[in-house]
Amino acid sequence: VYDYLNGMDDLKMNRIRFNGNISKRLEENPIRILRYFRFFGRLSTDPYAHDPDVLEAIQQCGITLQDVPGEKIWIELKLIIRGRFAGHIMRTILEQRLGPILGLPESLVEMFELENRWLRCMNYQPEPMTLLVTLFNDQEEFDTFCKRAKCSSRHKNLGQFLLDYRYSLQPMRD
Repeated sequence: VYDYLNGMDDLKMNRIRFNGNISKRLEENPIRILRYFRFFGRLSTDPYAHDPDVLEAIQQCGITLQDVPGEKIWIELKLIIRGRFAGHIMRTILEQRLGPILGLPESLVEMFELENRWLRCMNYQPEPMTLLVTLFNDQEEFDTFCKRAKCSSRHKNLGQFLLDYRYSLQPMRD
């Protein structure tokens, strides 16, 4: 293996790095923003170990995600939510002001519930919508997301059910 860019060292150190100018790479292919978060969850050992330069570039280039098809956004979000540190990563995504561009609510108020639910059910491999729906306060926010992400009928129906009955469902007893 020829490693011209020292990528093997980055892997050993659990680092996610961009080759060259970060902003330029993100502008060339905006989906790299979400892929950064997906790979961060897969490779990092610390949910808070984001490179500040990367987060700054993501915040500056985040608007370019508006040109990414909703289907690609939904694919990446599902993979992020299935990965490690999903709650922390979703919080970081929203802190970078990417929520409205992705069809997600702007508010961080519901993040505690998403992080809490992720911690309680991460070992059961829940459907991504089961966790994501905790971010939505009402039908309008959920519809905005489904329209932007172009969710399948199955995912939309699951999210709709959970949104409608979230306060009437009782926790399972062991």
